[in-house]
Amino acid sequence: MGRLDDRVAIVTGGTAGIGAAIVRRFAAEGARQVVVGTPKDEARKRAAVADVCGERGVLVAVDLSEEGAAERIVGAALDAFGRLDVLVNNAGLDYSGVHVLDTDLAFSRRVFEVNFFAAVALLKAAAPAMRDPATAAVVNVASRAGIVGIRSMGVYGASKAALISLTRSAALELAPDVRVNAVAPGMTEGPMMDAWIAAQPDPEAF
Repeated sequence: MGRLDDRVAIVTGGTAGIGAAIVRRFAAEGARQVVVGTPKDEARKRAAVADVCGERGVLVAVDLSEEGAAERIVGAALDAFGRLDVLVNNAGLDYSGVHVLDTDLAFSRRVFEVNFFAAVALLKAAAPAMRDPATAAVVNVASRAGIVGIRSMGVYGASKAALISLTRSAALELAPDVRVNAVAPGMTEGPMMDAWIAAQPDPEAF
């Protein structure tokens, strides 16, 4: 018996990096999962979810900034498994290596759409569908960049700081029916980190 036997979880950004590791661990603990990823390489992602989760996992390929995406994801969980217990807001869009004065406002809005507003939308859609206070939980994956200032990560850090603030308020407002927490990883090996390193003038030295 795993710790998540018969519980149903949504994991956004669940096809790579930290999200994929969460999906693997949840699968090992017995969870049924809706794994959310972008539509890019959908066939490969669907095969990967099937490999890890078998019949206990489904992929929803969607751009989280699209209108109605949150409702579609929660609906997929209810349609496939009949309940929802856990939401992991893990999806994130990086914006590193940019001086605050060189920040592109259009892309900054895109970062907030994915890193913050998508989490708000999913929280609003998911929490009312969680029926059992003993299992209902939301975990927002923030970042240490949302807690301390880091050079060249101003907008990304601000989006994660907003997510942390949302977590604090939602934890108070949804208690005791739904637990709401955040985790704030530091530098973690994965596609996002690899892309950041590759973008440096001298990646090997960096």
